[in-house]
Amino acid sequence: MNNFNERINKTKELIANSDYIIIGAGAGLSEAAGFHYGSKRFNQYFDDFEKQYNIHDMYSGTFYNFKTEEEKWAYWARMIKCNTYDTKPTPVYQKLLKLIEHKKYFIITTNADNQFNINGFDMQKYFEVQGNYIYICSVKMVVMIKYTIIISSLILWFIKQKIVKYQLRLFLFVQFVMEKWIFMFTKINILLLQKHGINKIMIITSF
Repeated sequence: MNNFNERINKTKELIANSDYIIIGAGAGLSEAAGFHYGSKRFNQYFDDFEKQYNIHDMYSGTFYNFKTEEEKWAYWARMIKCNTYDTKPTPVYQKLLKLIEHKKYFIITTNADNQFNINGFDMQKYFEVQGNYIYICSVKMVVMIKYTIIISSLILWFIKQKIVKYQLRLFLFVQFVMEKWIFMFTKINILLLQKHGINKIMIITSF
């Protein structure tokens, strides 16, 4: 115990005397903050999934081969909600912030639970290697939203220009062009990724 206290004191001393601090943060940090992916917390949020799909922890569920998109996104929506939107600042992250907030620092983290943002860390001072849960969404939905916004913007522009006589024909033509363009753009991006040996592709975007 004395040895542990000595190491803690030595660490505090090193932090105080350092000009720059680089922190590597993994799953253990959020685990220590109370965000367990198994046990009672899993049962609290995913009891129905455990019974129906025999999933026993949140992490395993992210790899489960659900039969339908609805089932898959029902799981992911709950996973994201309970690990980000339902959470508040925690003592563990707050204590870490207090230790370094007046120092020059940078954090590299494999955590995707948005806890550094939730706990008030400077967003310019950390890098989420594996992304962030709050940005995960269906590529089909992203394409649909972008497509709708582009189409709506074009139609509004033509209406403002008083080009309304052929509005329906124009809409159908633009719709056809945009569908082809979006398909080609998505296909090109996937081919570029595959060229670099990336075959299992999940598109994650912040829109």
